[in-house]
Amino acid sequence: MRLIGSTVLLSVLLQAMSAPTEEWQTATSIYNFSATDIDGNVVSLEKYRYAERGLRILAFPSNQFGNQEPGNETQIKQFAESYHVQFDMFSKINVNGDNAHPLWKWLKDQPNGKGFMGK
Repeated sequence: MRLIGSTVLLSVLLQAMSAPTEEWQTATSIYNFSATDIDGNVVSLEKYRYAERGLRILAFPSNQFGNQEPGNETQIKQFAESYHVQFDMFSKINVNGDNAHPLWKWLKDQPNGKGFMGK
């Protein structure tokens, strides 16, 4: 029974990991994406559409900018909490290369800030 349960779980995880990798190419706005927050919850960026009609800061830690984020999510969260941050924090991601998060692949592919404006 454990083998069947493990096989089913592995199958579901592999499908979940492989499905969205190239869907970024068909997205029409930043709100078509989801990202994992610092606590491991998947968050749809649709949540931020018209958010209070003001600026919302979303932190996506990455170690690809001068190696300034070498820690894991727990360490990053503890550091941010020590400064009483008020913005939403997401899990550590890659923003460059083949393993870049789909959102960042899409944002870098958009001309003149189109991805941020949703036009």
